Amino acid sequence: MSTRAMRSAATFAIAASRARALWRLAILLIAGSALAGAAIQLIDPATSRIAANVLFTALVAITLAYANGDAARTDPFAAVEEAAPLFGRQRARANAVFPAAVVVGCAAAQYIWPISHASTFPWEAFVVNAAAALTALPIALSVPLRSRRNGVLYAIFALAAALLCASFGGAVGNSTQSDLAAVLASIGVAIMIGVLALRQYGEALARYDPLPRST
Repeated sequence: MSTRAMRSAATFAIAASRARALWRLAILLIAGSALAGAAIQLIDPATSRIAANVLFTALVAITLAYANGDAARTDPFAAVEEAAPLFGRQRARANAVFPAAVVVGCAAAQYIWPISHASTFPWEAFVVNAAAALTALPIALSVPLRSRRNGVLYAIFALAAALLCASFGGAVGNSTQSDLAAVLASIGVAIMIGVLALRQYGEALARYDPLPRST
């Protein structure tokens, strides 16, 4: 088996392990997001609704990131995960796959109520919300690896990053009078912050690697 195939298999195994450990929580979070989305529709004006959606989804991302870290420590598969043929950044991506899918699902679930009443999907609001959540998630993944104090700081950073992503997208959209510009701006912020945060998370995983190093 080639090195690439082994790394792909290890990545899939880690992601599948997280899915087995967290699928019940994922269902609860998606259902809760649908209920929260219905309640948020009662908020006026629309800008406040967007901020509420973003904050809620960012909190979901933080909750899921913490549960993901707990699953990584307690899952029997974790005993051999450290020996996977993956660098820290690759393990970071493998750990982020399932939580990322869930937060996108939670972002979409918040718009079930508007769809049922307006018969249209607010794709611009969804993409901005999902981008903000995916901005917060890579930062929040480091929370379980930190001390309690630093973990709280990382959670605050994650919330702030999500709001920054949505606010920047909104500002660009208002200045250009273009929903597409707002969406692209939010995606750009999510990519920039997300890549850096995921890299930092991978470095943290590598530092906590208990395998002995050759001298």
